[in-house]
Amino acid sequence: MREQLYACEPTYLKRSLETIANATEVEIKLAAQMFPNGYDDDDEEDTDSVYSVDGDVAHIAITGELSMRGPSPIARLFGMQGTSYQSIIKALDKADADPAVKSVALDVNSPGGDILGMGDVWQRVDQLAKPSIAINHGMMASAAYTISSACDEIVATSPACMTGSCGVMIAAVDDSAAEKASGYRSVTIRSANAPKKNPDISTAEGRDMLQELVDAQERVMFSQIAQGRHVTMDTVAQNYGRGSMLVAQDPDPLQASALTVKMIDRLISPAPITGPIVAPSPYQGQHQAPIQSRQSPASAGKSQEVEMNFDEFLAQNPDARAVFDQRLATAKAEGIKQAQANAARVAKIMAGDAYKKITALQSKAVEVLEGKISFESFDNLVAMADMIAEQTKGEQGQREQQNQETPGQGQGGSAIDAKALEAMNFAQLQALDAPTMAAIYKDPALAKAYEAAVAKRGA
Repeated sequence: MREQLYACEPTYLKRSLETIANATEVEIKLAAQMFPNGYDDDDEEDTDSVYSVDGDVAHIAITGELSMRGPSPIARLFGMQGTSYQSIIKALDKADADPAVKSVALDVNSPGGDILGMGDVWQRVDQLAKPSIAINHGMMASAAYTISSACDEIVATSPACMTGSCGVMIAAVDDSAAEKASGYRSVTIRSANAPKKNPDISTAEGRDMLQELVDAQERVMFSQIAQGRHVTMDTVAQNYGRGSMLVAQDPDPLQASALTVKMIDRLISPAPITGPIVAPSPYQGQHQAPIQSRQSPASAGKSQEVEMNFDEFLAQNPDARAVFDQRLATAKAEGIKQAQANAARVAKIMAGDAYKKITALQSKAVEVLEGKISFESFDNLVAMADMIAEQTKGEQGQREQQNQETPGQGQGGSAIDAKALEAMNFAQLQALDAPTMAAIYKDPALAKAYEAAVAKRGA
């Protein structure tokens, strides 16, 4: 059994886990070669990818699934966005240390993510020495909302922005049936004073123990949200969606929304915030000064240059218009011809049986046809997939040859008798494949002979 704690919007999490679980061996190796390096604590690029400064406001992008070290190579292969908790913390440190930065804005569009690391980020946001604001640009769910609750204010850029999914869950795999079918059996021995260690999710007792863990983690989450929003834990538990998502503002005033239950403070224009941010104190009845944006008019007494745009230039220069129109028509014709050729080549490649099972390659083929990536990039991925497929084929051939060389072990776990087991050495006994082991343990006498041979050779 394997289980992991998440603070994530469940629909997104289910789709993410299924996509990764269904990855083929070729796709896993392809991902490892394309993205060999994970998050590096000392790599400034990881911090720079989420950090920017506009005016005197530091912006920190919190997007996609959240985890301690960012998306895995296989997740990145399938185009899943993600942000590491480590990079967020380093960006917050950078904003606090920069004297030119007067306030901090978290630009959030995230379904949440792992529990591990979430509390560290919440604490770092809570400790900011500068005013802070969390901006919902689409989705602010679970771990992402918990982190945002430590800001001085939470706002949304649209009434349709989704907020909530507060709570914790465990995503687990019960592999007991597969283990039983393979002929193997896992045995766990716990120390005398740790009876609750490593609970078995396939049993009612194990599920009860995991439920206790989930509930405890939820209490920690709710206490952080309550502290950040200046409400009680009961308010979070009863009014903040009870695990569901709420729109920022519902046109029906009788329906609950993030604004009416005070999960967020207000709606703002999607225009970028350039500062200053004045931290509100709704629980003290204070008012907040308006936030400026790039759309602010020029200061009185300052001149503004009048620029001629390209259309005006062409209108005033007939010769330039004629040359531009001719080159535009030529470029369009060449582009259409090249796009048709690329589409034909992509279709021919993807028609091959070898590529139909590689989901990641199929998605990249669509991106080529949509013009999102170049054909050269797609061609490189195909070549890499071919190379990995050849390597995998060679490895499978070597495994089959090794199986054939093992006495008493035929293709697919052929029948074996006690005499053959007695003739094997310890290494050969340990190398028997799963089908052969399953056949042995279906026969009590043969199973006894196998265990006796292992004990004798291993002594």
